[in-house]
Order: sequence, then C-alpha cells, then structure tokens
Amino acid sequence: MLKLSKSHKQIIVYIFILLIGIEIGILFSSYRHAQTSQTSISSTNAEDACRNPAAVTVEPQEEILGAPVFKDSGTLRSTVNGWIHVRWKEVKGAKEYNVRVWNEAGVEVKNFDTLRSFSFLKKLEVDPRLKETPYTIVVTPIGEGKVRGKESPKKMAVMTPLRNLEPPTIKSIHTEAEGDPLPESPKPDVPNTTGG
Repeated sequence: MLKLSKSHKQIIVYIFILLIGIEIGILFSSYRHAQTSQTSISSTNAEDACRNPAAVTVEPQEEILGAPVFKDSGTLRSTVNGWIHVRWKEVKGAKEYNVRVWNEAGVEVKNFDTLRSFSFLKKLEVDPRLKETPYTIVVTPIGEGKVRGKESPKKMAVMTPLRNLEPPTIKSIHTEAEGDPLPESPKPDVPNTTGG
C-alpha cells in the first residue's frame, strides 16, 4: 500500500472539497435558473425560457372581455332584401368580434370576424316550404393578442322566403253599356279667329 505524505493527504482533501463545491455550485445554478425561467414568462425573457423549456408554464388568462349584448330584443327577422341586420353593443377592450351562425339542425353555416359592432347576414338558405327558416347567432369579442371574451347569449333569427310582388287586385270594374248617355264634358273656350 502506498504511503501518502501529509502534503499528499492535504491535496486529496482539497480536491475532494473542490469537487463538493463544484457540485453545490451546479445545483445552486440550476435552482436559480429554474426560478428565473418561471419569472421570465411575465417579463418575456425568451433566452432563459429556451434554456429550460420544462420551467415554462402557461397559465390561463383571465377573461377580461364581457359578453356582447344585442341591441334588438326578440327574434331578428330578415328584410325584404333577404338579409338579417344583427347589432350589438360594443365591448370595452374588444378589437374585433367573431360571429357564428347555426341552422336549425345545429350545423354551423357562417363563422367570420368583423371590426364593427354590427353585421348583415346575407345568403342564408331559405326553405320555401316553411313560413320562416330559423337560425341561431352567437357573437364573441376578441381582444388584444386574440384573447377571446365571453360569448353572447344565443340570439334567434329567422329568414322568410322572398315573394314576388303580386299585382294589385281589382275590386270592381265599372263599364258603360251601349246606349247609355255619355256624360257631357265641358267645351273648352276657343278664341274666335274669324275676325268678326
């Protein structure tokens, strides 16, 4: 067995202490890195988040946008032009609105975004056999960063078939029978041009 001198023993102890220090430094560094990665989400420190993707957690954002309120009460009805005018009150913080429309069978027939607080629903199918074809409308506000707000309550709307203009009905016809005296019409005043 090798006999180590006192100085050799001290060197081994120093190396052992140095290795323990390095290990503690690595653990402390990874702990601190995990802490800064969690706070980097709010401060958008992308560099730390890339180094430790496991520390990145996305918390659901609170709903800050309220539900739109429709301006018209009751069921919306199509106009003679064949479209439905949908209006709602503006939602504070909304940048745009998502409008969805379902038919009676529950099939989504329209889904679009608009910057305005109203829309004209055109080209909705109409069943000519029915007096009214029903639809359901829902409007959702969209805020900064495409954050969706609360959906509006469902709004009922109906399309009525477009009918051709019917000619006016004639209630009665008065005719003059042959031999009836014609009413005398007043004669126009004709100026006398014979000179005398």
